[in-house]
Amino acid sequence: MEASEKLDVVQKKLRVVAKQEHRIEKSGQQEMFAANTISGYDRDHTDLSEVKEYLLTRLSSIPRYFGVEEFADMLEETGWFIGDLQKALGELVTDCKARNLDDDKGRRRSQFVHYKGNSGRGERLVNIKA
Repeated sequence: MEASEKLDVVQKKLRVVAKQEHRIEKSGQQEMFAANTISGYDRDHTDLSEVKEYLLTRLSSIPRYFGVEEFADMLEETGWFIGDLQKALGELVTDCKARNLDDDKGRRRSQFVHYKGNSGRGERLVNIKA
């Protein structure tokens, strides 16, 4: 999934170019702008409120490890990317709705859960609003 997330923009560019080539072939007319010059290839952003709601259903007041296995299950179940889950978790922590019990206080993190840490066991999270 990590590799897929990185390739998502490239895949979208290729789809747009292929669709444009198909339209040109079908109509016999060139289009005003070449597909590779059109901006807006950023991947569709997942609705983070939906991701946060989903994560809150997975969290409880009892600490639970979120590791490789848990992340893989969530990614398979939802089709979201790791970055979506990490960003949503970051917002939940910032909003004081969740806490990473294994986070070193004062340390800025690009990943709110090091799911590969602890030999793949991950880190403990709790829902502090539950």
